[in-house]
Amino acid sequence: MTPDTLLPIMQAQIAAQLLSMKVSIKLHAGKFIWSELERTSFKAPAVLLSCLGWRAIDDEQAARLGAHGADLNRVRFVAGIVTKSVKKSVSRNQQARLIAQALSTFLSGQDWGLDDVLETQDLRCESLYIEAAENDNQSMWLLDWWHVMSFDAETVASAIDDFITVYGDHFAEPGNYTDDQGDDIPLASDTVTLDQ
Repeated sequence: MTPDTLLPIMQAQIAAQLLSMKVSIKLHAGKFIWSELERTSFKAPAVLLSCLGWRAIDDEQAARLGAHGADLNRVRFVAGIVTKSVKKSVSRNQQARLIAQALSTFLSGQDWGLDDVLETQDLRCESLYIEAAENDNQSMWLLDWWHVMSFDAETVASAIDDFITVYGDHFAEPGNYTDDQGDDIPLASDTVTLDQ
């Protein structure tokens, strides 16, 4: 397991949990600064999920946390909550706080149904005041928590390979070779690993 493989699992489960609140759940690069959020496309209210880092833990710390295994890490995840649909700042802030409370309740004791991820630890939430966001009628809260997990070396290696590998398909003239749905079928595929 890695943070990158866990985040989509979190996204799907949180989206299902908060469905009735009509909140969009998106994965985010982790830069919770106003200039970055202005460039990010999302529909408010939104929950922006990210991993902000981790630290290795030793055997003694692992035992105290009830974790077993090698190369364990304590990984920090965050959910940035952004509301915009309400004009008054008090109401926007209250909406963000209510979403944060619902998410906190859901995250408490959460292990995402996975054996290799320990339950949520050190869950905390705070309001973020960013003057530019308030001037744009937005309110923001930040919820963060930790999970203990071991990084799977094979998953990490395959993810890195995707950054240095180019995949390509070769097609005949359009419409010459198609499947039952009429989609073109590639005649050949190439995989090229780029030089480092």
